[in-house]
Amino acid sequence: MRVNLVRSTLRRALVAVTVLTSLAVVPAATAGAADPLAEAEARVVAARRAANEAAAEFEAAQTRYYTLEGDIARARQELERTRAEAGAIAAVATARAVEAYKSGNGDIDTIMAGTDVLDAMRRSELLDRANAQGNDAVDRLGAITEDLQVMESALQEQLDEQQQLVAELRETTEEMEAKVAAAERAERELRERLERERRQREEIEAALRRARARASSGGGGGGGGVLPRPSNNTVISGFTCPVPGSSFGDSWGAPRSGGRRHQGVDMMAGYGTPIYAVVSGSVRHSTSGLGGNQIWLSGNDGNTYFYAHIQSYVGGPGPVSAGDQIATVGDTGNARGTPHLHFEIHPGGGAAVNPYPTVRAAC
Repeated sequence: MRVNLVRSTLRRALVAVTVLTSLAVVPAATAGAADPLAEAEARVVAARRAANEAAAEFEAAQTRYYTLEGDIARARQELERTRAEAGAIAAVATARAVEAYKSGNGDIDTIMAGTDVLDAMRRSELLDRANAQGNDAVDRLGAITEDLQVMESALQEQLDEQQQLVAELRETTEEMEAKVAAAERAERELRERLERERRQREEIEAALRRARARASSGGGGGGGGVLPRPSNNTVISGFTCPVPGSSFGDSWGAPRSGGRRHQGVDMMAGYGTPIYAVVSGSVRHSTSGLGGNQIWLSGNDGNTYFYAHIQSYVGGPGPVSAGDQIATVGDTGNARGTPHLHFEIHPGGGAAVNPYPTVRAAC
């Protein structure tokens, strides 16, 4: 009965820990939720709650383990007392055997012979009493010993199961703490990334306001204004976002160093953020002083796509499928200190066109 109770307790504890484990890895919240920071905070709270409850389960399991150890120690003490009683009973049995040996059939002969009849009767009565006590003691010893052995075996089985549960809960508690640390780290990194993106957006918006102000003041012919937007803002279909989660604005044609005009879209993201192939095709790697580490993707759709300021390549040159990771975000070339992907679209492999409408639609 006690073994079944312990097993039921163990099952309940393991089920509880399983539920807690699922809480600690809550996905990025429900679809349509608009606040990733709130979701990250919720994951931290859920992970911490799961870790606390797992720790409580672990403490309870340890308490049960030490209680069982005490029960086993008491059962073993009772066995020692029973062994001492066995020694006493063995003495009684020995005395009985000696008495029987001494008496033999002599009691009957003595009684029949009429000599020392009273002594023989007393000796016979004592022997019968010793026999009865010995038989009772032997039976009692056997029953007690059997009960105690069964108890000790059951307790040991419970202790073994409890020891295994304690080890499992200790491991689960450590996993929960690791999940808490990971959730807190993810929240911290998200906060830092959101802050960087906020600053970058402000800088981009400020630059756009300045450029538009210069253009509206009549500076279009002096080389300081933004080039007119192409009238054809065609969005390329079947296009995969090159840097999901990045922030970007429409800076096509904005002034750049050396009298250049911006020929792409700058997608702001942290160092090491994955970069993906926007279409299926073939990639080749190159380097330059401006673009740093670069990728040219010759798409199966007939267009060429250009990636610049890459931190590192993922995979070698050659065929890729849309959505394959091909690089990570960095600040190589003339982008030192501002990690981002400079991305261009060259229809038919010709001159660049404004990639913003296509990127906006995909990202």
